[in-house]
Amino acid sequence: MAAAYSNFTRKILLNLTDVKSSSKLLPALICSIWRRRDYSSCPNSSCRRPFNIHRLCRNWGGATSQAILISVPKRCMAGHSKWQNIKRTKTAKDSERNKVFSQFANQIRAVVQATGVSNPKQNATLARIIADAKMKNVPSATIDAALAAAAKARDNSSVVFFEGRGPCGTFFIIEAFTAKPTKTKNDLQNIIKRFGASIGESGMARHAFDKKGIIMATLSEENVDMDKYVDVAIEAGAEDVTTEKDEMDESFLKFICDPTTLMSVKGKLEGEVDVRSFMVDYLPLTTVTPQPQEQEVLEKLIEKMEENPDVQRVFFNVSGPDS
Repeated sequence: MAAAYSNFTRKILLNLTDVKSSSKLLPALICSIWRRRDYSSCPNSSCRRPFNIHRLCRNWGGATSQAILISVPKRCMAGHSKWQNIKRTKTAKDSERNKVFSQFANQIRAVVQATGVSNPKQNATLARIIADAKMKNVPSATIDAALAAAAKARDNSSVVFFEGRGPCGTFFIIEAFTAKPTKTKNDLQNIIKRFGASIGESGMARHAFDKKGIIMATLSEENVDMDKYVDVAIEAGAEDVTTEKDEMDESFLKFICDPTTLMSVKGKLEGEVDVRSFMVDYLPLTTVTPQPQEQEVLEKLIEKMEENPDVQRVFFNVSGPDS
């Protein structure tokens, strides 16, 4: 823009022959373009570079004329753009929102796959997940699309597991729901190899995990009598019961049992507690505690894994809340 102003100014100056009048006119002309009252220097307070005034001579029709040329310094621009700031903020918010949408879509698919029921009126666990999704402002259209995709995928896909090694000596198991396991495996491999991870042969990571049935029940009371729930767990055939918190920071009871007795234990617990979900999990037998910088890499790796639409759940033998 400054170059355009200089060219415009030069054209006017070279056609003026009155040095005195041009000396008065042109600084005012230039500074009016810059919207300033001080005609002596650049308007940017951090710059303040002076205008340079030059006298020029030119032959015009055999006569010599003089003019004034004022060199305008380049306009100093800010080091950032308001639009770029807005764009970065919007991109971050969109990314976070899409991550939440993806998490709920994966949960919906996992529940439909496990229970075979895609109607929330007939599936209490699915109804709870949908209610949580609405609390997180997930659009109804997104929920309906996830339900439709889950129902369709169940008819055409199967559950597959991929095992491998992650960074800093970790092991992982990926549970996926796909009709094309080879394609899903290749897609995941291309992504995770950037993080120093790789998918190996089946069984290479099972030794680091213990396959267990997990039943989660609502816990509404503040003062929990664990002795009572231990008795309930024993009567139902569960191996252990603990209290934990979910992503909404709500407490729940977690019953652990042999995966082969999952449905039997669930049926016995339903008469004693409010069962909200059940599944087969892989609990780490030995855990790895990564350094802070390694933890960031692991979190990014898990995020990239879960972005794959075929991935349902990811298990890592990492200590901490993300294990």
